[in-house]
Amino acid sequence: MTRKPLWLGAGLVAVLLIASGIGLYQYAFAPQDGEPVGGPVELPSTQGDFSLTQLDDDQIAIISFGYTYCPDICPMTQSVKRQALAQLPEEQRERVVPVMITVDPERDTIERMQEYMGFFRRSVYRCSGQPGAA
Repeated sequence: MTRKPLWLGAGLVAVLLIASGIGLYQYAFAPQDGEPVGGPVELPSTQGDFSLTQLDDDQIAIISFGYTYCPDICPMTQSVKRQALAQLPEEQRERVVPVMITVDPERDTIERMQEYMGFFRRSVYRCSGQPGAA
């Protein structure tokens, strides 16, 4: 009877060691050229097609995810972003590009995103897309 839990514990430890080894191997031999892994993400937005590759070297994107039918957290996030930007000096504020990406692209059309985000800040990129497109 006591052998079964012992074997299960030993098997679990072996699986964890193998998984850790694979993860460390992938981390150690990942490309170290300083470039992010992956490709550009391009989504339709309320201001035309948007990609982070469009940003200048001195610009910073503040990205949030949400949906327009969110009753509490999403509006709070947008309000906090608006208040934080208002506290920056004008020269720093111009460098910041706020972006909201919807997690409900079926209901959040570009027109709906435009209307929703108009309550917070006019120059926010409101991005949408087909499910799985990004």
